[in-house]
Amino acid sequence: MSKQNGNILKYVLVGILVVAGILLNLMQWNTLREEQAVKEEEEQQLELAETRLASMKALAERSDEMEEELELLSQLLPEEPAEDQLILDLQSGADLSDMNFNQVRFGERRDNDGYVEMPLSIVFAGDYHELLHFLDYLQVYERAVRIDELRIDGNDEDANTVNIQASTFYAGAVEEVEDVEEEDEGELQ
Repeated sequence: MSKQNGNILKYVLVGILVVAGILLNLMQWNTLREEQAVKEEEEQQLELAETRLASMKALAERSDEMEEELELLSQLLPEEPAEDQLILDLQSGADLSDMNFNQVRFGERRDNDGYVEMPLSIVFAGDYHELLHFLDYLQVYERAVRIDELRIDGNDEDANTVNIQASTFYAGAVEEVEDVEEEDEGELQ
């Protein structure tokens, strides 16, 4: 019987070793799958980093061009509002276009991210072709101007009334104005 007990003990030990071997293989298999998942994630992060690096190299190659564009755009965005100079320039543009510059009114300024928007309403008298010449002048003007609305009111006379709602910009903070109405500043004939 001891021989039979010895054989049973051997079978039990072999069974335990087989089960332990299977469990160890399953644990190694799970560890391998986890490591493969980590490897795939790191490969994706490497690919993303390589893409970023390529983008940064492309930007570095364009840095001179971008600096030139920044300088040009900085010229279009003065440091001060310079309303007086703006009015003189609008008058010059109207004169070059053979239009009559009647009025300018400045609206409430809006502080945006890094610049201030200065809305203005301009009234001219002129015909269609003169208006086109004036718009050409604004296109090459040394300051950024955005036209929001343009309205032409026809008269029985030769000259039409041209109303332009526009905005110009400067790189500063909104200034506090003490009860001064800027709208009355620009009535011109």
